[in-house]
Amino acid sequence: MIKSKIHDNIGQNISNKEKTALRKIIRAKNNKIVIIDTDKNMGAADADKKDVVFECARQLLNIKTYLKFSEEDLKSIISDIQKYTKNGQWMSHVQRKLY
Repeated sequence: MIKSKIHDNIGQNISNKEKTALRKIIRAKNNKIVIIDTDKNMGAADADKKDVVFECARQLLNIKTYLKFSEEDLKSIISDIQKYTKNGQWMSHVQRKLY
């Protein structure tokens, strides 16, 4: 009963015309336009692929936001997390290694 009541109040957040256009873009496998999720679950959006790739690279290469690790460092961190999650002390140990 609750499930049926919940679905009564839920509608789609895009028009049928927008939904059709979105399907066409997805089916066409357009290499210039990509469909991405928006922030805060506001639905899908289309964007120029070059812009999306540029923005992703800009953010991921920002050393103030993301630390760059070698593959060896990452394997060591993963190993430590796996080892220390068993006794609940992994966070302090990993933080000491990172900082």
